[in-house]
Amino acid sequence: MINTDKGIYIHIPFCASKCAYCDFVSYAGMDSLVDSYFEALFRQIELFPYDGAVNTVYFGGGTPSYVDACLIAEALEKTAKRFTLGRDCEISLEANPNSLSPEKLKVYKAAGINRISMGAQSMDNDILRLIGRAHRRNDIIRAAEDVQKAGFSNFNLDLMFSLPCQTAEDFEDTLKAAVDLGAPHISCYSLTLEENTPIYRLYEDGTYSQDDEADRQMYHMALEILASHGLKRYEISNFALPGMECRHNTDCWDFCSYAGFGAAACSFLGNARLETTGDIGEYIRTFAEGTGEWDAASVLYEETAGELAEDYIMLALRKASGLDEADFSARFGEDFREKYQDIINETVSEGLAEEERGFYRLTDLGFDFAGYVTKKFL
Repeated sequence: MINTDKGIYIHIPFCASKCAYCDFVSYAGMDSLVDSYFEALFRQIELFPYDGAVNTVYFGGGTPSYVDACLIAEALEKTAKRFTLGRDCEISLEANPNSLSPEKLKVYKAAGINRISMGAQSMDNDILRLIGRAHRRNDIIRAAEDVQKAGFSNFNLDLMFSLPCQTAEDFEDTLKAAVDLGAPHISCYSLTLEENTPIYRLYEDGTYSQDDEADRQMYHMALEILASHGLKRYEISNFALPGMECRHNTDCWDFCSYAGFGAAACSFLGNARLETTGDIGEYIRTFAEGTGEWDAASVLYEETAGELAEDYIMLALRKASGLDEADFSARFGEDFREKYQDIINETVSEGLAEEERGFYRLTDLGFDFAGYVTKKFL
């Protein structure tokens, strides 16, 4: 039996359309496969060899809110039958403003979902159009109001910066509008240019360019504005009112186990990482044939102790709380300070990191150079 005492991730890969920057495993125009995909998903969940309790369930995508809400409710019902969900289990659903409705939210609420994470990205209609988002500013406002009217006090808004043609004033307007909507959790991500995406090609051919100074200006603007409204940075890209942090993601950053279901879902169980095929057809065929293995469509990666330690450091340094040196030693049998003394001393002297009460963490300056610091440990 596999003991997964923390999280469940369920991947819903369907979308109304593909955004210009997206390289996630998601598909538009495959609605004919939705029903058979969910049958395969239910089968995979039922096959999982399980022993333990679950603290979080997270529906990600793709766009989970794009499909029939009753399918999401049924997937959660199957999950609750196979696993023991904690009494205060955090159950999150990713959504897009244009695919949310009061009717769907009512179904989600009745099913037990208690957290909505909505992909707003920007409040500027021209920018939303440029990056291929199907919604507009008014859709975000309407959806956020519907979420709260449906009784979801715990909801997140995803925002992006360093977008094409975006000015500091544009991003400031987006931040203030998000706060005004009452979101207790806001995620702010800098645009990452991924190869083989339409937006990457526009930057590659010189249509747009990125400015590191403008990027940092927008990030610091987020820090200031969100902090002034009580949303504290608890991870490099995530801000929340006290007690409203995303527990599912926090558990992942804390190196807890999680099991992933659906095409392209990843799992982390002990020292093993599994990645399920992202090919929807292969995924459906595998579980339609009645296989007795939950990971039949997955590739297994067993990491060495050294690789696991590097993963742990990379995730820990994303958190505002930083790396717990005692926890590192307990997990890997090595003294963190002794093993990395030169790097610790160097980064502290540069003002990029600090040590306090057994924690090694990035400073405000260090978060601006997080990639530089992390690479020193890898």
